[in-house]
Amino acid sequence: MKEKLFMMVLAVLITMSLSAQTQPGRTIDEYTRIIQQNPNDIMAYMYRGSGYADLENWDRAIEDISQAIRLNPHGAQAYDVRASLYIDRGNQGDMVRAIADCNEAIRLDPNEWNAFFNRGLAYANQGDFDQAIADYTAAIRIRPDFSNALNNRGSVYIDMGDYDLAITDLNVALRIRPDFPEALHNRATAYTGKGDYDRAIADYTAAIRIRPDYLDALSDRGVAYGMKGEHDRTFADFTAVLRIQPDNANALSNRGSAHANQGNLDQAIADYEAALRINPYHMDARNNLEIVRQMRGD
Repeated sequence: MKEKLFMMVLAVLITMSLSAQTQPGRTIDEYTRIIQQNPNDIMAYMYRGSGYADLENWDRAIEDISQAIRLNPHGAQAYDVRASLYIDRGNQGDMVRAIADCNEAIRLDPNEWNAFFNRGLAYANQGDFDQAIADYTAAIRIRPDFSNALNNRGSVYIDMGDYDLAITDLNVALRIRPDFPEALHNRATAYTGKGDYDRAIADYTAAIRIRPDYLDALSDRGVAYGMKGEHDRTFADFTAVLRIQPDNANALSNRGSAHANQGNLDQAIADYEAALRINPYHMDARNNLEIVRQMRGD
């Protein structure tokens, strides 16, 4: 069960107008003209980089932020922004690059809380949970109401199997921000880890109420219902996932298991086979398909 790490994509340096956020292509054109007129305009590179990030064109975004850094290598927040872009791009070596940029941002400004946050996220992505917790803790020390860092630290505690510490962090995050679906999802995951399926289902349901298309919460609630033996509700949740994402092999496999647990072997086989058409290497679907075929007497 995967926990969501809530990421701040861009640092607070980039405060853009509504038109820039909603029409990034036009923003790129506007700032390209400014750069042509003044190749040393640092903020034009920063804003154009943000426009490319809106389009998920990470390479071009990183190029622009890198040029801004070359023009002014003493601005902590530019390194922080580039670190977040490396994390979003996620290529081989990008977590190391992100950590190096966060190190420089923190060297330039030891109170740059978002650099601690991004470095914690990079360490978490590398599986270095102790370092991730240390950095999230540093970010929270600088900014005690930083609900994203509390959520992420809670998520790392889940990865470490420390569900009680995770719930403590997530409770605080949700007091600060009650409508935080990722924190609700993570707390539900912690409750699931403790075997408290009723509380888990309540949190998954609250997350889905805030974000009806939250596929992870729908899927994980379906699993929790299955753990309680409520296979009709498991079936309903995975059917809801498939309405949103019809090619979700995991949802098809899990719905197949709900069918099998209800004795609907033909429907189970159909779902397992559909999952395998999407992902021929889906081992749960393959193994369960063989079991159900034997149960049917094939």
